[in-house]
Amino acid sequence: MSRAASNAWISLSNERNDWFVVDHGALMQCKPSCGRSQYPRTVLFVGHEAKTRALRAIFPFNNHNRRKRDSFTNLVCDALTSESERPILFSELNLVRPPNSKVGFPDNCKKYRLQWVDEAEQRMTADEVYDTLIAHVILPFYDVVCLFADDFRNHEHVALHVTRWAQKARPSTVHSKPRFVIFSSSPFNLDQLPAHLSLFSHVRANIQLESKELSYTAQYLRLRDTVLTELDKMQETKSDNRLQFELRHMAALVDKSLEHFSFGAPFDPARAAKEFNPVEEEFSSHLAEVIRVQGIQSEVTEVMVVKLIASAIMLDAYPFGTHSMFYLLSLT
Repeated sequence: MSRAASNAWISLSNERNDWFVVDHGALMQCKPSCGRSQYPRTVLFVGHEAKTRALRAIFPFNNHNRRKRDSFTNLVCDALTSESERPILFSELNLVRPPNSKVGFPDNCKKYRLQWVDEAEQRMTADEVYDTLIAHVILPFYDVVCLFADDFRNHEHVALHVTRWAQKARPSTVHSKPRFVIFSSSPFNLDQLPAHLSLFSHVRANIQLESKELSYTAQYLRLRDTVLTELDKMQETKSDNRLQFELRHMAALVDKSLEHFSFGAPFDPARAAKEFNPVEEEFSSHLAEVIRVQGIQSEVTEVMVVKLIASAIMLDAYPFGTHSMFYLLSLT
C-alpha cells in the first residue's frame, strides 16, 4: 500500500459501513522552519481542469502534486510567502473522484468515527456525508473560496452543489464566513444561489476570458489579482473583529472542530479553546478593575462595557499569542 502525499489533509473513509474523517496532518506540515508566529491567509479552489490550470498560473513556484486524489482536500503553503508573517495556504477540493482507497494512512494521522451517521433516522448517502463535511468543517476554515464553473456540466449544476452545502450549513452570525468567487468563461447569474448567505459573507462572479494572444500566465493575472484582493478584504474583516489566529492555534481548533463533527455537535471555538486555557480565579476581579479604571479615564457607556466584557472573555478564552493584534489598556 502506497503512502499518501505529504500535502494530503482531510479525507473520508468508509470501513465496514462505518464512516471516518481522517486528518492526514498537512496543516502541521505548513509550520515555518524558523518557528516564528504566523497568521495564515487561506484559499480553497473548487473544480477540476480549469481549477488546476488556474492554480499553476497563480502559484507557479509550488510543486503541484499529481497525487491529489489521496485525500478529499489537500493543503499547501505557498512557497513565496511561506516564511512571511501572513503566508497563503491553498487547497483543492476534490469533487470529481473519491479519495484513493489504495493509499495508506500515515502513522501520525487522526481518525474520527462519525457517530451521527449511524444515529441518523435514514441511511445517509455518501454525497450527504461529504456535503455535511464541506459545510461544517472545510468551508469555515477558509478566507476565500474560488469555484470554477467551467468544470461543472452547467451553471445549474454549480447552483445545485452550493445549495446542497447551504442546506447542511448551521446558522451563523460570525463575520469570518468565507468570501465566495465564481470564475466562469460566460456570465453567471448569482440569482441562482438563493441560499448562499448561510455559507458566505460575500459572493461575486468573475468572467475569465481566454485569449490566444496572451501568455498562459498573463491570462490568469486578473484572476490572481481577484484572489489577492478578496484575501485582503477578509484580513481586514478578521482584524476588525479580532479573529486573526496564529497557525498553531488554527491547528488546535481544526482538531477540535473535527472532534465535534464526529459527534454531530455544533462547534464553539471559545468553549473548545477553554480546554487549553482555563479561566483564572482572578479573571472576574481583574475585569472589574479594568472597567473601573476605564471609567475614571473617560465616560463609559453601557455599550462600551458590554463590548469590553465580551472581547475580554473572548481574548482570555484563547491562549496567549492567538491573535495578531492586541490593544493594551494602561492601568496607571
